[in-house]
Order: sequence, then C-alpha cells, then structure tokens
Amino acid sequence: MLCSSIALAGTPVILEKGQGEYNLGHSLEILEDKAGEWTIEDITSEPVASRFVPGNSHAPNYGYTKSAYWVRVQIESRLSIEKDYLLEATFSLMDQIKFFQFRPGKAVIKKVAGDMYPFSQREIAHPHFIFKVPTRPGEKQWIYLRFQTKNSMQFPLFLWTPEKFTEETVSESYGLGLYYGILLVMVFYNFFVYFSMRDTGYIFYTLYICSFGFALMSVDGISYQYLWPEATWLVDRINILTMGAAVVLAYIFTQSFLKTKEYIPRVHNFIYGMIALTVILMIYSLLTGSIKYLLGSGLVFPVISFGSSLLCWKKGYKPARLFLLARFVLLIALLVMVLEKIGLIPITFWSENGVRIGSAIEIILLSLALADRINIYKAEILRIKNKYQNIFDNSVQGIFQATKEGQIVNANKAMANILGYQSIEEFQVSVTDPAHQMYVDYDDHVKLVRQLATQRMVHEFEVEVYNKNQQIIQVSMSGRTVQEKKGEQVLFEGIFEDVTEKKRVADALKNAKEEAEAASSAKTDFLMNMSHELKTPLNGTIAAAELISTVETKPELIKLQSTIKSSGLFLLKIVDQILDFTKSQDGKLELEELPFELDSTLAGIKTEFFYKGGRISLKSSFKIDPESIPNLLTGDQGRLVEILNHLLENAAKFTVNPPEAVIEVIALEKSPEDVLLQFSITDNGIGISEKDFEVIFQPFSQADTSSTRQFDGVGIGLSSCRLLVEMMGGKIQVESELDKGSTFSFTVLIKRQEMDGPFNMGLLDGAEGAGLSDENESLLEPEPGEVAPVIDALLDALLQSNPQGINTHVAEIRAYNIPNRTDLLQAIDDYEYEDAASILNGIKTEIENTD
Repeated sequence: MLCSSIALAGTPVILEKGQGEYNLGHSLEILEDKAGEWTIEDITSEPVASRFVPGNSHAPNYGYTKSAYWVRVQIESRLSIEKDYLLEATFSLMDQIKFFQFRPGKAVIKKVAGDMYPFSQREIAHPHFIFKVPTRPGEKQWIYLRFQTKNSMQFPLFLWTPEKFTEETVSESYGLGLYYGILLVMVFYNFFVYFSMRDTGYIFYTLYICSFGFALMSVDGISYQYLWPEATWLVDRINILTMGAAVVLAYIFTQSFLKTKEYIPRVHNFIYGMIALTVILMIYSLLTGSIKYLLGSGLVFPVISFGSSLLCWKKGYKPARLFLLARFVLLIALLVMVLEKIGLIPITFWSENGVRIGSAIEIILLSLALADRINIYKAEILRIKNKYQNIFDNSVQGIFQATKEGQIVNANKAMANILGYQSIEEFQVSVTDPAHQMYVDYDDHVKLVRQLATQRMVHEFEVEVYNKNQQIIQVSMSGRTVQEKKGEQVLFEGIFEDVTEKKRVADALKNAKEEAEAASSAKTDFLMNMSHELKTPLNGTIAAAELISTVETKPELIKLQSTIKSSGLFLLKIVDQILDFTKSQDGKLELEELPFELDSTLAGIKTEFFYKGGRISLKSSFKIDPESIPNLLTGDQGRLVEILNHLLENAAKFTVNPPEAVIEVIALEKSPEDVLLQFSITDNGIGISEKDFEVIFQPFSQADTSSTRQFDGVGIGLSSCRLLVEMMGGKIQVESELDKGSTFSFTVLIKRQEMDGPFNMGLLDGAEGAGLSDENESLLEPEPGEVAPVIDALLDALLQSNPQGINTHVAEIRAYNIPNRTDLLQAIDDYEYEDAASILNGIKTEIENTD
C-alpha cells in the first residue's frame, strides 16, 4: 500500500555532487490534519495519501492554527558514495515534530523533536531542529514529517551536507553574535549612564533592551539551548513572558522619555490602559499557551509610540525627533515580523531577520535619542544658569553664601554696595572677621547661628551692622543652610536687604496709626458721652410735656405740648440710633439671648402703628401661616422690634397717599435648635431708584441728599438695620420701583425654645393669612361703646414703650375687664398710681380725644 501511494508522488529532490544546500519548500507535498488524529499508517494509505498537495512556497507558513500538518518529500541520491545529510527545521518554537524515513529494504526510522522535549534528547545540539538523513548511491527514499504547535504554523525545511551546514552555522553565529553583542553593549552602556546621570529613562530603556533581547533569544532557540535546556514548561511560556515584558516596558519607556503626562496627558492615560491590556493578554497567553493575541498588542505598540512621539514633537519637545525615527524603523520591522508570523507574507531572509536588523537600528537610535535629550537638557541648563547668573549679578538685593562663622564665600555686587564696598572682593579683604567687625551687637550673630542650627532657616532676621564708613544700618536676612554633598561644609545662603529706610517709614506709619486710633477712640467716646448727656434733658423735656397734659390749659398750649412731646421723642430716637451706631463702630454692640413669643411681639408692633390710634397712622396687615412658624423663640426681641419699627416708620414716612404696609413672615429653614425667619414689609410709598439700593444702607446716606429734601432723618436707620440683621445671622435687601412702592425683606437666625406653643393669630386683631378682612378692619375704627380692642391695644403700647415698672399696673387695669372708654376713664381716676402717672394720664388724654 505504501509503494502504491508514494508512486503517485511528485518530482524527487536530486542529491548531486557539488551542491551542499537544498531548500525543500517547493519539493514538499503538504496535507492538513484538522483533527490532528492521523498516524503514519493513515497518511500513507489510500485515500488519505492522495490528498497531499504540492507546496507553493520556499517556506510554508499557515499562521496560527489548531491543525496538524504532514509533509512528505522524496529524496534520490545520484552520488557515488554513501553520505549523511542533515534536514533542518528552522522554526525554533515548534512544539512537536515527528520524523519518519522510508528506505528501500529498511524498517521505518522514526524520530521526535520539538520544544516540548528536553534539549538533551535532540539528535544534534543546535537551536533549530536537525535530523540526520543517511543516503546510498542511487537510492530513493521518502521523508515524512508531522508538525503541531500552539505558535505560528511555519516549517521552513532545508537539506544540508554536513560541510555546508557547518559553514552556514558559523556565518549565522557571527550574525547572531553581532546582534546580541550590540544589545549587550547597549545594556551596559546605558546602565552605567543611568548611574552617572540618575535619569530614570535610562533604566527603563535598559530593561526594555533586556526583555526584548530575551524575547528574540527564545524565538531563536538560544535561551532553550543555553539557559534552561531541561525546563520544557518554561520553554513553552518564556517567549510569552519576555514578549509581554518587552511591550509593557516599551510603553513605560515611551511615557518616561516623551514626558507624555506633561505634553499629551490624554495619550498618557491611554498608554496606561494599553499597559493594563497587555498584562491581561500576557496572563491569558500564559494560561492558553497561545501568543497570537499578545503579538497583536505588540503590533499596536509601535503605532501608539510612533503617534505619541509625533504629537510630542509637534508640541515642541525636541528630544522626540530621534525617538520618532527609531519608532518608525521598529514599526516597519515588527509589522513585517507579525505579518510573516500570521502567514500573510512569505518567509524570506528579510522577514526572518528584519526584526533583528530593525531593532538593532532602533536601539542605536534610542540611545542617540537619550544622548540628544541630555544634550538638550544641558543646553537648557546652561541657558537657565546664564539667566540666573544675570539675575544674581544684577539683583538690587544682596545675594550671598556664607560660612556659619559669617565669612562671605560668594555674593553679588548688590551685597557689597549695601555695605558700601565697590565689589565683594574688596569686602572680603577689608572684613576678615565679619562676626566681630560687621555686627554692631555680637549677640545678634550668636542668635543667627543658633537659629540656623536649630531651624536650618531664617526669615527676615533683622540686625544692625556697620558699613564701610562705620555707619550703622539696619539689614534683613532670609535664607537657609545647605550642604550639597555629604561631608562638605555647611553654608548659609540667602538674601541681604537694607531696611533702614523701610524701618523709618514703618515706624512713622505705626505712630500715625496709633494717633489715628487714639483720635477715633476719642471721637467714639465723645459721641457716646454726648448721646448719654443729651438723653437726660430730653427725657426731662418729654416728661414735662406729659405733665402739662395733666393740667387744664388752653387748646393752643395743648397743641404746643403735643408738638414738644413728639419732637422730643423723635430727637430721643435719633440719639438712640447714634448711640447704637457708635457702639457698633467700636464693637461694643451686643445682642441679648432672652425667651419671647413671636405672636405677642408682632401684636405690639401692630399696636404701635395702629391706624388712627397708634403713634403713627399706618394701616398694616399680616401674611402669616401660623402652622409653619415657631412661636416660642430665644433671642434679642428688642433688636428685632427695632428693625421692624424702623422699616414700618420708613413705610409711613415715604408714603404720600394714605400709608399701608403688609408684613409677611415665613420660615425658610427649620431645625430642632433654630429657625431662619424671613420678614418682608411691602408698602405703597414713593419707591426707590435701583441705583440707590446700596446707597440707602450706607451710614449717613439717603436716596435724596439735596438740601430741599422732604423727609427728615440722619441717614443711619437702614445702616443700623443692616448691622443688626447681620449680627443676627441674616441679610437685608430691597426690591422697589419708583412710584410703585417698596419691599424690604430681611432674614434672621433665631434659636427655638425647647417647648413650642401655638401662634395666636387673634393677637393680631383678626389678621389672617392674606391680611385683615373687611369685618375685622372695623375693629380699627370702633363705634362708641365697642372700644375694648382699642383699650387693649393702647395698653400694649404702654407696655412696649415703658417696659420697666408698668407691667403690674397694666395687668391690674386689664383685670377690670372694662368694656368701654367711660369705664376705663373712671378706672384711671380711681386707680392710685405713682411712677406711671404721666403715662396713664397720656392714655386718658388719648382716649378722650378718640372720637
């Protein structure tokens, strides 16, 4: 059966005298075994033997495949002697090769080889797989080989005479020796450069060369032969480890050399992603034993590296130019290698050795690129050195280096000029003992040395020194101690500045500031004393006016009495505002922290501005949701009332039509501890121009500053309001249009009491969420005999205007439960009072005039 199958074979390889090398590529017949199950008996029998097809390449290459491949070739000797030939399979990463030799009248000779077997089992010790093929004159024989591998399926086959093989091996050894010699020289050279320069780029470059060299040694089979000949598992994985390490280190070296983080940060981060991907592919390849995906990553690397160097070069990074050329050469070499490994291009001398040639050129170019980068850095350092030398020489400040004893080692001309010398050399000659000759007080030198010893630096250390003319000048020194190398002398280096004039000016400014502060303090004391002194006669005047109302007099005098009283109260209010403003400017204004009820507070304000019954005629209403407002609070009730009173007084004062105001209270933020309340007062007054929004909150400022303005006041009311609001943790603002009224709103942060109570809307005389209804508004102008609300409101006003000593009187009057003014007047006449006499009489007068 064997004879019948091989009789159909093609032209044999003719062995002739004088020819020592045969490329078997085109003489081969090839059969793909997809299942990898056929034996030698199967492929030499019909019908399998008839499936062999002639080879069409000098070096068959089928890329990465799971199939096994069988090849056969007929050899015919036309020599006159017996001779042993050598059959070489040059692909060193083949996992398994089975060799079968059929000779006439001889038993089948079977041999095995591959990187899955220990190196010691090889018939001939060589990085490639070599099989002896004995021949006899006129003999025809058949050689069958079976190839199987997880790497690229390629089987370049050559038949050699021993003499020619030795000659070729020597030539190849020279080539490999030259290549690996270049790598080794570059490794040692750049390794030593790293230790001299301490540039991390060199260490990454050295590691990259080492890993790349080991990767090629595994491809060439050299590492298997000399480093781990018996470690078959390592042989099967070492090319994955070295190739993966080479790609990772190449990426890192690219980042380091090109400074991608600085010039192309997005690409820098992308390279980190490629490093992670390469590591993942390397782990996957180690587990599966297949390197094809890792080779894909290796093909992507030179593209990314080439693009990165191009971008950095365009951004002005000069060292990238040689790096760009090196990566271009590597890109071409790796592209040829990968295309050959995956079977897209045939195996040739250039495809087999192109990666070595290209990588050798690339490694040399990279070394030159590193040297070029150093030269560029040196030029830049020299430029910077010259620049700073120029700054050093022309600085207006003294720059120096000195020993701890004070001896000047180096200094610029400004240092010498400050001390009155023409040059630092003149100073060094004239002053041989600076510690004693230069310092006015030797203890200052001792303090300086002690501080440098403990803190290693000084900042604006001021001392008095003598200049060349023995005049005393004040100088300031700042600097630090330095020791460039271990064992060298410790030096003090820093700056030296003449501050004599600066100190004189600073002292003058200090004295002027103290005088200004003293004047300001005297002004504040004067204003406070004046305010207190003014209040005494004013209180007397107001009390006298109230007493006049208790005696019978003419109507004209009653009118004058009313004018005196109202003018005195207005002046007293201005004095109080000035006093508060003065305290605030001096930082003496303080807030109280006392419990109060919000509903009662607003009711008192309502009474104060009661329509046709309060101190100021202002029709006011409320917008309040009693369910959302905490009622029991802790804070400065008086200051809150002061803010609201002033805003309501403004609403009445700046209204030409019958004045009205709406008071709205909402809770912006609430917590168990405090509440942020917003108060808004909307009036129907003359309005404010937008350009005056900020002016009106400035001290002693008004929107109308003309001498003919209609409205009185000193212009500190709103300023005081803003100050108080800010002290209470809030802000105040205004919204207004001319002739359309204004809305002043402010926020205050007030503490809540531990227990809260309901907000009583009834205290606001029937005020509801949207204001007073028509029915409730009738209470503001009661009919005779129905004046109980008016009486109650006047008593609230009494409480608020005179809180001390009157509470008991008011409570007793309310205890009468008097339904009308007649009964109240009788009660006041019957009531025995002392300190509240004038006030109660005032209420009596108000009631008698309410018609």
